[in-house]
Amino acid sequence: MSFRKIAVAISLSLGAVAAPALAVPQTRVAEAAAAIPFDPPLEESVSYRWERTDEKDGKADISWAVHEFRFEEVADGYRVTVEPVSSGTNENDPVKQRVIKRLNELTKRPFVLRLNHDAEIMELEHSDEYWARIIEALRDGLSEGMPEPGGAEAIKMVTDMFERMSPDARLAQLTENIQPILEFAMTESSVGDPISVQVDTPSLFGGTLKQDVVISLTKVQDGFAYLTNRSSIPREELEKLTAAVVELAKAAAPGKLESSKAQAQLAALKEFKSETVSDYKVALDDGLLETFQSRRTISVIEADKPLRRVTSTTLTRVR
Repeated sequence: MSFRKIAVAISLSLGAVAAPALAVPQTRVAEAAAAIPFDPPLEESVSYRWERTDEKDGKADISWAVHEFRFEEVADGYRVTVEPVSSGTNENDPVKQRVIKRLNELTKRPFVLRLNHDAEIMELEHSDEYWARIIEALRDGLSEGMPEPGGAEAIKMVTDMFERMSPDARLAQLTENIQPILEFAMTESSVGDPISVQVDTPSLFGGTLKQDVVISLTKVQDGFAYLTNRSSIPREELEKLTAAVVELAKAAAPGKLESSKAQAQLAALKEFKSETVSDYKVALDDGLLETFQSRRTISVIEADKPLRRVTSTTLTRVR
């Protein structure tokens, strides 16, 4: 794997963790404002359809899933049972198909999240057991037909990364596609009064990832609040995290990668950035998401070779 592709892969995976709206202090209320509650339905379930498109080198990889959510109020907040309904993909690579198949077999099982009263995701019940099954599914799926040379090292690098993740990073990865549903519950925003802040989100390699975030309420109309979240990852953060993946690759394949050479390649990059724009439509009666659209762009230029990857994600309430 070239250094340029390593850089894109790691910045993409880390950029997937949304900057949490709940981390932003919301204290200003003007004439055009939205005070978004959190009052999820307890007598009936709600369903969402998630879809992601990854565009790179003229190819679009598409995956989608539908999940049903059932909320139950408990003493310290809420329990949310998430039940997979259906899923699909246009993937035709045999190795990726095997991994997806094994992961789908695992994720067809319902799982339970615990929320506090402010709609923050606090934990996944039985998370250690669930995470161990994910690692097993990855290892089994990748080991069948992984091309050599380098196949064993690649498998070790991926599984080591997952095994070493902190509990916060695991939770962020497992709930990445659920977070937008709850992201703006229990917040207040004012039209024309954007909030700029730098937030810390869990890193796959320990510690946190800093993101520059601007959140804007664009309008309040017909019982819905419309918000935009623009986030970017500073280059120094991407460099720090790419250095971490280089060290992981070194551990998986001792002697095959030199840190000094990788650092020189990193310094030579003309461009290295990750930017995301996300739009939300949130119901003012219960605080749950109605629709979500996100577009994340990873750009790397090494010498005169540009590499650009665009990931588009949508979430839609279907019931």
